[in-house]
Amino acid sequence: MTNQRAARGGPWSGLGLILLTGVLLVALAWVVADGRESARIATARDLALQGVRLRDVDDLAARLVGAAAVELHADAGTRAALTGTLLAGRQGNLPGASDVRDLALSADGRIALSADAHERVVRWELAPQGLPGRGLLVTASSTLQDRLDASAVALTADGRTGLIGGRDGSVRVWEMGGHSRSRTVVAGDGVRPVSAVALSRDGGRAVAGFDGGGVVFWDAAGGQLRRPSEVHASAVLSAGLSADGRRALTVSEDKAVVWDLADPARPVQAGVLTRPGVPWGAGALSADGRTAVTGNQVWDVGDPARLRRLATLPGVRSLMIGVAFTSDGSGAVTGEDGGRVVWWGLRDRLRPVLLAELPGSPGPVGAVALSADGGVAMSAAAGWGVMSWQVGGISDDPLRDVCADSALRALRVTPETWAKIAGGVGWPDGLGDPGPHNPCPAL
Repeated sequence: MTNQRAARGGPWSGLGLILLTGVLLVALAWVVADGRESARIATARDLALQGVRLRDVDDLAARLVGAAAVELHADAGTRAALTGTLLAGRQGNLPGASDVRDLALSADGRIALSADAHERVVRWELAPQGLPGRGLLVTASSTLQDRLDASAVALTADGRTGLIGGRDGSVRVWEMGGHSRSRTVVAGDGVRPVSAVALSRDGGRAVAGFDGGGVVFWDAAGGQLRRPSEVHASAVLSAGLSADGRRALTVSEDKAVVWDLADPARPVQAGVLTRPGVPWGAGALSADGRTAVTGNQVWDVGDPARLRRLATLPGVRSLMIGVAFTSDGSGAVTGEDGGRVVWWGLRDRLRPVLLAELPGSPGPVGAVALSADGGVAMSAAAGWGVMSWQVGGISDDPLRDVCADSALRALRVTPETWAKIAGGVGWPDGLGDPGPHNPCPAL
């Protein structure tokens, strides 16, 4: 028997060797393919970073290099970098604004309200510049009142009515028509500063939160003012109302509470969001009352009896200071204590998409605002002022967005020009043979 096995060459001869060789070749092919893919990803990310560096030097080159990065490897990082490059030319600021504590924006993005540490509340009138890729123009501004030590502001959808919370604990309603006038809704006690306010779309209902944890609801139609039993043991960080004023969200350092305001005379604590294991930070409620964002968590609050955590916002780096939704809840902007302002896609609430970091924020964010259609975003930077961005027309396909520019579509890049703008990255194999190339041929 032993001699017969020897004669057949043992277990690794013949078919066995053929099979082993095939397995090794397949494994080698996988290793080679994996290496090429890793190199492709690394090159794409290098190009994305180079596109970011070029933003302030050569906008067209920045978009071209960023588009090549997405063409080479489209992932969350390269897309967000390209979107940020597109938005870099759409930013502006509110001249003269400084040390802004809070801000609000009308539904159409044409009226803004800011409260600063210099005891000023300012109403701003804004307009697009009329040119693509430009920031907003401030066409007029007016100080509602000097020596008004405000800490929180809100606006109705039409921008005609504002709600202003003071550090003395007072809450005032301002009518900003031909002749601005105000009335006090909540008298301040000089002890508990107002820390957050919110208005329904038409201004008929409002909510205010206080540093001491208290919450006050107000109904304009019935003139009703309600102070529910203390539910927050710490300062209310943010407050939100649905567009119809029938649902509210208040967020403090210890909990986030969903309120049922169907009967404005009897605010009902409908549910409490469980702590996600990270600091709550700020929170917001979508206009339809279905979606909430608290900390870095996305929640379904459409049925208060079945509050569900849906997803985690990917890549949040520091405490969330501000959150604002589009009217349909499909988009949001957030501001972080570390200075990042992020534009999110929430069409699929189970899979939030980081569309872009809005470029240019100069410091820790104190508040954010967003127009109802998502066309205008704003952030207030602590110790600085207010930055604005025209984000309308930005989608989850930044290559298509960028390539909508006819100047970029007409451009062809040679190896010589590539060497000048690519920051030392050689011509990538994934872009085909070196020669006249454009990342937008099919768009």
